[in-house]
Amino acid sequence: MKTLVRLAGLLVVALLAGCYETEFPVLDKGEKTAIAGKYQCANRTGGGSQTHTFTEEREGIWPFASYQYTDQDGDRNLFRKIPSGLYVGQTMSKKGGCSYAFIDFIDEKTFLVLSADLMNKGDYIEPLLKKFGVQSRNKGESLLLKGDKGKIADFLAAHDKTLLTVVMKCERSAK
Repeated sequence: MKTLVRLAGLLVVALLAGCYETEFPVLDKGEKTAIAGKYQCANRTGGGSQTHTFTEEREGIWPFASYQYTDQDGDRNLFRKIPSGLYVGQTMSKKGGCSYAFIDFIDEKTFLVLSADLMNKGDYIEPLLKKFGVQSRNKGESLLLKGDKGKIADFLAAHDKTLLTVVMKCERSAK
């Protein structure tokens, strides 16, 4: 019974945060960010901490270069700054599919990972989906986004901190 209660609690925590996914990449190019390095990250929704490492890779020459950041699992991450000052991050898993989160760089050593607050802000997110012509379908703890790649990118770019919740705080590890 304790295990069932713990599992139900984890499911509620996952649903509170929310996550966007697509079956294909929305971002084709990534911008340079300050995320390269090794971080200790504290999970704000489920507790615990993990170490994350990001290695920067540049393709092309400045100012036309595209940047991607490979993490410790071999997943590729692209970042694009959005009007709110946050970065939308696209993780392309080696297993397939893409997931999206938002990054807020606090200073050169700290960043926050934010996710759509589907439970508390769903009444604001739903009209945004309609405004940009993006279809969505619940997929467990995430929302699968479908539609035109440009419209999905515009939908993601329309997010600000009022629609998001902090799910992880990451501090750069000492060198």
